[in-house]
Amino acid sequence: MSMSISAEGPAVFAPKDTGRFPWRASIGQFFGTIGWYAPFFGISAILLPAKIEMIDPAQKVSLVASATTVTMIIAIFAGVIFGALSDMTRSRRHIVNT
Repeated sequence: MSMSISAEGPAVFAPKDTGRFPWRASIGQFFGTIGWYAPFFGISAILLPAKIEMIDPAQKVSLVASATTVTMIIAIFAGVIFGALSDMTRSRRHIVNT
């Protein structure tokens, strides 16, 4: 990585532009994301239906479907709303500041 030093603030590390796609970083990001979310998939697929079955065994399927539907609707609107709020900010902060 190259380091650019400016009089305005601390040094900012920027990757060199090699013109090639960063396959290793992309594969690492993919598997890291899967590893991070895998426990949550298990919770939503196994533990939530089990807990709902303890509450109301007769309506288990409809309650799981309702909970999943409400969660997905909230996720859709939250992504749009917070994405729009993020786009309205004028400052851009670098992830790596030294």
